[in-house]
Amino acid sequence: MTIFNAVKTISSLLSSIKKQHRFIATELDEILATAKRSNDGSLDASDFKKITHYYGLAVPAILGDSICALRGFKMTKKERLALTYQGAMTGLFDDFFDKFDMSDEQVKAFMEKPDELKGENSAEKLFSSFIRKH
Repeated sequence: MTIFNAVKTISSLLSSIKKQHRFIATELDEILATAKRSNDGSLDASDFKKITHYYGLAVPAILGDSICALRGFKMTKKERLALTYQGAMTGLFDDFFDKFDMSDEQVKAFMEKPDELKGENSAEKLFSSFIRKH
């Protein structure tokens, strides 16, 4: 890889990240603000950071944009929204096992019946809101 190609790749990546930061602000800020206001303590600062700076950022900005580049088309808003929700759910999903010690059956129920299970705590409710929109 030449230096020119490396600079072009890095520039493209930074552009994708900036675009996704703006998209998160537009699409998720209200949802996250509501979750912070109604938080029962099951969500902490790291949960919100995972959504806005890690998974919710990287899944669409890095993975999604890379796949779109390979297929030769830009990501649609619908695709970006789906990937953003998917990324936002990732950290919350991990916490079901790591933090809340949920059984496989409980987690499976959240995945298979998102409209029936609204969640018992703020983390579950936020996950449910993302999966229903996904």
